[in-house]
Amino acid sequence: FPSHDMSSGLGKYRKQEWDKAKAAFSEALKAHPGDKLSKIYIERCDYFQKNSPGETWDGVWVMKEK
Repeated sequence: FPSHDMSSGLGKYRKQEWDKAKAAFSEALKAHPGDKLSKIYIERCDYFQKNSPGETWDGVWVMKEK
């Protein structure tokens, strides 16, 4: 089951609130240091801060490289 911080981070992620989402995922990582999913979402937040997905983004991550 995802932690409260993970759930909170996902909600903020979908709203494109990157800083708030990263903070929540960081808290989840503190509670569960091996949480790879939180690390992935932090990386995605960093990416989207530099490369906005736009207002019509539906929250889906599309792999750009293999």
